[in-house]
Amino acid sequence: MRQGAVLGQRLQPLHLCQVAQEDFVLFRVISREMERRRRLREEEILRRHQAERERALWEAEQQGLEVSMSVEERKRLALQENAISMAKEHPEDVALLIRTWLMEE
Repeated sequence: MRQGAVLGQRLQPLHLCQVAQEDFVLFRVISREMERRRRLREEEILRRHQAERERALWEAEQQGLEVSMSVEERKRLALQENAISMAKEHPEDVALLIRTWLMEE
């Protein structure tokens, strides 16, 4: 009977350590998911703002207004156009680049 009590005392710290490890893994999974959702919300907000800017520019051009863009907006538009043309011309390379970015996260 004494051996069973000693064995139980030895297993108790191991059990606590295992529970702590499981809790830590669960914490990491939850925190990563929360971070992923936050990042997706931020990306969606940026997409909406970009779409609003583009729509406003398009409407202004349709009304015949002279549209003046800031240097930053021109650079962003040029970069966007280059990215779109690159994706059309070299879709495999762009897909590989995106996979690399995702693996880094």
